[in-house]
Amino acid sequence: MKKIFTVCLLIAITISCDDGDVTITEFDFDQTIELCSTPDNNQYVFYNTNDANEGIAVQFTTTEDILSEEITEPNFAIIDSTYSVRLDGGQDRVVYRKFKSAVTNNYFCNIIPPSEPIVDNELISYSTDLSIKVTGFMDDNDGIPAEVEDPDGYNSTNIGDMKDTDLDGIPNIYDDDDDGDNVPTRAEYVADQLDNLQDSDEDTIPDYLDDDDDGDGVLTRYEDANGDLNPMNDNSDVNNPTKDDYLNAEIAVTTVVDSFRIHNFRITDRSVFILMQNLSYENATETVLNREEQILGTYSVSEDLEITFTPNFN
Repeated sequence: MKKIFTVCLLIAITISCDDGDVTITEFDFDQTIELCSTPDNNQYVFYNTNDANEGIAVQFTTTEDILSEEITEPNFAIIDSTYSVRLDGGQDRVVYRKFKSAVTNNYFCNIIPPSEPIVDNELISYSTDLSIKVTGFMDDNDGIPAEVEDPDGYNSTNIGDMKDTDLDGIPNIYDDDDDGDNVPTRAEYVADQLDNLQDSDEDTIPDYLDDDDDGDGVLTRYEDANGDLNPMNDNSDVNNPTKDDYLNAEIAVTTVVDSFRIHNFRITDRSVFILMQNLSYENATETVLNREEQILGTYSVSEDLEITFTPNFN
């Protein structure tokens, strides 16, 4: 379930400038753009260079934290946010430069541009609209592949087709506690033994899908004597103090706990797609090119985004 942006920036243009015939026949950059280190004070510089000694960069400041936005209600399964940013000149602008020799990847990341390579031609765009689309994918990090958790629905694009064992609104393939018993899925099976899933009460329902793991008639979620939403730290059997109550059929004390614990997720495969709109490119003396739309490209975020979310109890 991955949405892949395929974009190509190939715009044929010809420009003649007053200071001589400086001709640009095309802007030819591939779809992958880079970001200058970690944004400082919400100022971003995305850029691209090519083998034709060209570089293009967009610099802007926004109050939106587009790389680490706080997500309070995950939109399973694709995280999809769109931001609009207006570039009104000054430091917020698009810059295209043609160099006399090869340009290094970090050229645009310097506060003061290096003297080398020499700039052969420069176009600057003021008053530009950016459409920034940020996407990513939910990962419950529970160690069980989606095709095992939901063989019939894992490849669907419709959330309604996916299995949701505990009816908490989170499909199993994105839920780090599939059965809603407040014991994380990862703790309810033996790693690397997906062909022999843990079934403590031998009722043919694996523990990670069983809301009564020991089969004593008390919900695992209710075998939480201290009520801290963690059945894994309650041990009432003085004769077997190392065995948690929720796995001990000899202990059947009920403590009503109708709340879900905090769930932990990761947003993986994040990308930032930037579309520039309503551009007016200018050289040193005049406006030389207007563009209704121009794709800058896609930036792939290397770090996963860790988030927490507590589903409502129904």
